[in-house]
Amino acid sequence: MDRDRVIRKLVRAAKNAMKQPEFCAMRTTNESVFPHPPASHSGSERHEEDFMTGEMIAGKLNETTEWVNSMCRRRSSNPMPFHNAGSRRFFLYSEVHAWIMNSPKVVHSRHRRRTKTEVAAAQNVKKKKEEAA
Repeated sequence: MDRDRVIRKLVRAAKNAMKQPEFCAMRTTNESVFPHPPASHSGSERHEEDFMTGEMIAGKLNETTEWVNSMCRRRSSNPMPFHNAGSRRFFLYSEVHAWIMNSPKVVHSRHRRRTKTEVAAAQNVKKKKEEAA
């Protein structure tokens, strides 16, 4: 008798837990987005992660949707990873995070303003080339 009561309680608790909004298959808010990518799992374990739209990724990275679309172009030197579903693009935050962390860093050289003599010398060379042609 006591065992049946415990089983009924567990079944009732499981049914109530399934009614909670956190168990919905589709989430429409940014609350489901991970603040950091999940730890990598072995091949046998597959961590379930929500797909994000381009607008969600743009908001997460504080960029515009145009920037996200330009980074996804195949002709880009380092395209952002995405998944196609028909004509729509979906992103996994962990893949985008890894893409950002593994992207080559841009190294800017220090710019120096040219002196008047350097500018004049460059103009003289340009004039000589035009006269020679």
